[in-house]
Amino acid sequence: MNDHMIPTVLSDLHPNMKNPRTISPRTKGGLSYSMQEFGDLSGFVFNVRSGQLVSGHQRKDILPADSPITHFREMVDSTGTVGIGVVMGEGKSWHVRFVDWDMAKERAANLIANNPHLSGTFTDDVDEILRSIEEETPDIFDQAMLNSLHPEVSGARSALETTDDLTPQYDLSPMPYEHYNYVMLLFKNEIDWATACDHFHIQRLADRKNTKRIGLGKVIDGSAYLNQQLERR
Repeated sequence: MNDHMIPTVLSDLHPNMKNPRTISPRTKGGLSYSMQEFGDLSGFVFNVRSGQLVSGHQRKDILPADSPITHFREMVDSTGTVGIGVVMGEGKSWHVRFVDWDMAKERAANLIANNPHLSGTFTDDVDEILRSIEEETPDIFDQAMLNSLHPEVSGARSALETTDDLTPQYDLSPMPYEHYNYVMLLFKNEIDWATACDHFHIQRLADRKNTKRIGLGKVIDGSAYLNQQLERR
C-alpha cells in the first residue's frame, strides 16, 4: 500500500472533522442496540436458516447474477454470525455476512437495515460540502444523485410545504354527539420507537429559534388509517 500506514486498532481510525452527519443521544442509543443485537447490516446479510437475504436486495439486483462469493470462512459471534465472505462483481468486492436467525429476528433486522432514523441527521456544513462536490466533481454529483439530498438538507422547509393524507387540518371544536376517542401507543425501546416514526412518517423539524429538547407526536385520522390498512389486506 505504498508508504501509507494501515491502522491496527480502532482508535487509529481518526474521524473526519468535516463529517456532515451528526447523531442525537437517543438515535445513538438505538444504533448501539442495533449493533449489539444484529451486528453489521451493511453490504450483504444472508440468513442461512431461512435461506433468504436480510439486507443487500438492491445491491444484488445491480450486480451480475453470476458474481462469485469467495474468501468464505466460518466466524461465530454473539449476534448470530456463522460466517463471512466476499461477493466479487465487476472487478469490485462487497462484504457478505451469513447469520443463523429465526424469522422474528430476520424481520426486525430487515426493517432496521432500512430505517433512516438510525443514520442521524445532516449538520449545517452539508450545504457547503454539496456545493464543493457539485463544482469540483459534477459527474459524481449527478451520477450519485447527490442533488437529491437538497430536500433532506432543507427538510424543515419541505416538510412544512408538503401534505400527508393522514394528517389533514382539523376543526377540533366540539360537535353534538361527537367523541374524540384515542389509542395511545407506548414504546419501551429506541428501536421500536424509530420503527414507529418511520411507519407514521414522524420527523423532527429544525427550529433554530428553539433549542430546547421537545417530544415528537402526530395526530392521525383513525378512521382514515384503519381504512387504509384494511385496503392493504
